[in-house]
Amino acid sequence: MASDPEEEFPEFPDDAVAEDGEPTPYFVEVWNDYDPSQKFAAIFPVGEESGVVASSVAYYIIEPGNHTGLHADSAEEVVFVAEGEGEVFSVGQSTRLEGGQFVVFKAGIDHDIYAQGSVALRLLSFFPVPEVISTFQQMIYPVGGNHLSSKPPKGPVITELDPNNLPEDFPFDLAELGLAEGEPGQPRELTMTERLIGMTSPDDAPPPIGPENVLDPRAPKKDDEDSS
Repeated sequence: MASDPEEEFPEFPDDAVAEDGEPTPYFVEVWNDYDPSQKFAAIFPVGEESGVVASSVAYYIIEPGNHTGLHADSAEEVVFVAEGEGEVFSVGQSTRLEGGQFVVFKAGIDHDIYAQGSVALRLLSFFPVPEVISTFQQMIYPVGGNHLSSKPPKGPVITELDPNNLPEDFPFDLAELGLAEGEPGQPRELTMTERLIGMTSPDDAPPPIGPENVLDPRAPKKDDEDSS
């Protein structure tokens, strides 16, 4: 069942303004429908609208137990771990992340960042380009594709469904979508997403996602290993 983004991260609409009248930075919460643990928030406080012409800054928030998903950036990324702890998996190897540490990812290198511990993992990333595009192996939302840009989208975006806060003109019945609560004492039906990730009951916790679940596109296929 969809969660309320306001419970985990602050929400900054595109046209929001701060108390001092200044516009708030572009903010987006990213998630994947088939992996509930692939979820993070991205804030882009510095970009072309700030007057820079050759660089940009991103601030990522990953709650404990969540991860970014395997992705590669269009430019070199210099990451400062501002708070929290975790681990990053990249091309068959892992690196521990702790507060005060710097990590560098070359352009085009796939990496997946996992938040661990008891507090959110907060990362401050610097890029030597005015716009950075992250390409994910899996489709992400709200963009509904595989590419996340540091610039606000110009067209419509997909919003996460909250069954407890539906618009008055919502055209579907929750039972048809597998989101309605069952009869008293009976669990509701599993959604398609819950079935795909192996859940057998709505009360089950999502299966843990770790490096053993991450596919390295550069790794040899099992058939190739067997034949060698």
